[in-house]
Amino acid sequence: MSEDRKSRTGSWRARCGIAVAVLVLSLHAGRAENTLDMAPDPDQSRAEYERVSKEITLSSERLAKLSADIATIKKDHASITAALIQSAMTEQKLGQDIEDIGARLEGLKGQEQKIRASLMARRDVLAEVLGALQRMGLNPPPAILVKPEDALSSVRSAILLGAVVPELRQQTDSLLADLKEQTRITASIEAERARLTAAVGDQTAEKKRLGMLLEAKQKLEADTQTQMAAEKQRSEALAAKAGSLKELIASLEAQADKSRKAADAAKAAEPKTPDGDNTSAPAELASLPVPESNQL
Repeated sequence: MSEDRKSRTGSWRARCGIAVAVLVLSLHAGRAENTLDMAPDPDQSRAEYERVSKEITLSSERLAKLSADIATIKKDHASITAALIQSAMTEQKLGQDIEDIGARLEGLKGQEQKIRASLMARRDVLAEVLGALQRMGLNPPPAILVKPEDALSSVRSAILLGAVVPELRQQTDSLLADLKEQTRITASIEAERARLTAAVGDQTAEKKRLGMLLEAKQKLEADTQTQMAAEKQRSEALAAKAGSLKELIASLEAQADKSRKAADAAKAAEPKTPDGDNTSAPAELASLPVPESNQL
């Protein structure tokens, strides 16, 4: 009788243990399912991660384009600066050339004044000689009143004056030729000075244009640098978000795998009934007879 009681008590305890284990595993599986229901959707997280990854790619492309634009702007900046330096040097040289031409013109004008003065002097002498010859030819003294020595002197004077006239004419023609050449050279230099003055004006306008272009390039470079800094900040934020999403996805996948394993273990530990219903374990536990040793 005692052995039969012990056998029934041991069987009851074994069945109780199995039922309790099944109950615990069922509760754990239920919690796991609830946890899976409350956790973020992994598919939604993956879609968000892909979207952020595409934005990171686009941001990288924008950064590359902005960097190329900045490189081009800096190259243009260097070219414009070099052109400005060359323009300033050209303007300085043109200014020096104009000063040199001015000095040459002053010298030529001095020579021209001397030639004109010499020409006027020779013209005066030539006019006096021609006037004297004319007077001698038109109004010769009466022969009866002229002494032989006076007549001889008059003839000699006429001969001398006649010899002087061709030489004076030759000198005058030479001075006129010099004056003509001097005038031509002066006009040529004046034209060159006018050309250089116009070139200086053009050079000044070009330097102003280059200065305005350089200022515009500097502003464009500053704006592009600002855009690039903002894009870098946005790219870093996207990278941080992508990293967080990647960690979240890994955590969700690990948690889901752990929950699935727990659910599979709970199902495997449940006792099988003939009709496959495992929900009768707690009811069976309640219907078991209480051993006499445990009865009050």
